[in-house]
Formats: sequence, structure tokens, C-alpha cells
Amino acid sequence: MKRGYGRVSKGDGLSITAQTRALTRAGCKEVYCDRASGAIMERPKLQIVLSRLQPGDVLVVWRFDRLSRSLLSFAKILSRVEAARATLISLTEKMDTSTSSGRLQRNVIMSFAEHERDANSERTKEALNVARAAGRYPGRRPKLRPDQQAVHVATILSGEKTVPAAAHTAGVSVPTMNRYLKAARDAIIRKQNEGRSRRHGKTKQQKKTSVRGGGRRRRRDRAR
Repeated sequence: MKRGYGRVSKGDGLSITAQTRALTRAGCKEVYCDRASGAIMERPKLQIVLSRLQPGDVLVVWRFDRLSRSLLSFAKILSRVEAARATLISLTEKMDTSTSSGRLQRNVIMSFAEHERDANSERTKEALNVARAAGRYPGRRPKLRPDQQAVHVATILSGEKTVPAAAHTAGVSVPTMNRYLKAARDAIIRKQNEGRSRRHGKTKQQKKTSVRGGGRRRRRDRAR
């Protein structure tokens, strides 16, 4: 079953009608809507639709930022969708996690989220130290949030868009998009290396256990 979810921010005066119409045209039998900030994870209708997902269901959104404006929160929602053995479709970003390109985009987003989670504490401390020293936060805000960067980079890695095309869609320069792309690739490589290190550590431990076991057997044989 296709279940739709829409959201508009509280107090911005926007109508949710356009979203609900798009979700209904996409074949959603049920549409759940919240009027709340995307920074809030505990939204009533969002929690209801996530709790009702069944294996084979499809959660459809008009755009990713309707689910969340936080990359980490988006990753948590995506994990809940996958735990229910359902899939996620975005009508605007053309992402479908049931397809190979959609799964690639999903992996890029999750890699960004893991990097963001690991770096968040250190970045916050550094920013606070700078703010206390200078009395302000220097520099300008990035044009794209981490979740938006992840979505555009995913379209490049999946082959759907070139770097210039993705930069044009995102409204940033090509060098800026290349920086996003490099950060994504670095995060993916780092994650792969960590996985290899964990597997290598387990293999070494297994070999040590085997050697110790063999030594004990040889000593018992000599004693006999």
C-alpha cells in the first residue's frame, strides 16, 4: 500500500493542498499531514504513518525536507522505514529506495548522516570556542544544508546528473558541488575502511584463538 506524508511549517501560512493532491495522484490510499517544524521528530501524523507501515508498503513524500530538515533525523526515519521492510519514494527528487539507483542514493545519504553524527560534537565545541573568543559566528552560512547536499550528490553518484547539472539545480557553483562530492566520497571511503578494519581485527583475533588452542593440544599430547 502507498501511504503519503505531507508537512507545512507552523505559522508560515502555507496550504498543504498542493502536497496532498500530488500524493493522491501518485496513488496514495492514505495521506497523513502535519503542521509543524521539520526540526521536530515527534510529529503526531508522522509517528502514526511510520507505525502503520507494513512489509511491501511505500511511504511517499512530495519532497525529502517534508520528512525532516535534519539529516540525522532523516536517517532515523529512513531506518524506521527499512525496519518495517517498506520503501521510500520522493516525488520531487525522483528517489525510490526499491531501485538500484535509489539504494545508492540511500547509501550516500546514510554515509553523510554518519559523518555528520561523528563530526557534530567536535564541530559544536569548535564553533562555541570561536563564538566566545570573537563574540560572533564568523563566515557565511552554507547555501545547502547537509541533507540537501546529500540528495544532490546522490544524483551525481547514481549517474542521473553531471556535476554542472546538479550544481545548476542546487543553485551553487560547480566548485562548490565538487567539494560536496569530494566530502561524500571521502565519507564513503572512510566507512569502507572502518568496515575492513573491523573485519581484519576479527580475523586476527580468530587466528590468535586458533594458535592458542593448537598450542594447548600439543602440550597435552607431549604430556601423554
